[in-house]
Amino acid sequence: ENIKKPFEVKRVAWLEASEAIKAIRLNVLINEQGVDEEIEWDGLDEEAWHWLALGPKKKGIATARLLKSGQIGRMAVEKQFRFQGIGSAILRDILKSAKDLNMESVFLHSQSKATKFYEKFNFSSDGKEFLEADILHVKMNKKF
Repeated sequence: ENIKKPFEVKRVAWLEASEAIKAIRLNVLINEQGVDEEIEWDGLDEEAWHWLALGPKKKGIATARLLKSGQIGRMAVEKQFRFQGIGSAILRDILKSAKDLNMESVFLHSQSKATKFYEKFNFSSDGKEFLEADILHVKMNKKF
């Protein structure tokens, strides 16, 4: 098992990784998906746990965060690195950490088109859609 994966996922401190994280979220969430900057930079990053996936040349290529409330969010993978299992690897690591932190459950606001991805990890939803940042979302939950 020493085949080098093309990416590495790690939990990072906001202060040391914020530049890389901000660059990914700017590209994916703000520029590509049109999320308003006021919504994106909500002031909760300093107290959240963050994950960063590093790709070729140790460059940040994906990110996500976990809030103390149990909310997983800001999942973003740079376009050319999608569908390679990076989002899944980050989510698996977040779920493991949430369990280690003794959280009883986690939740997230999934874009409606992404619910199948989270269902693979046993998230469930009531199917009620709502708009967040002008994008249709569904709240999804997972109990441990």
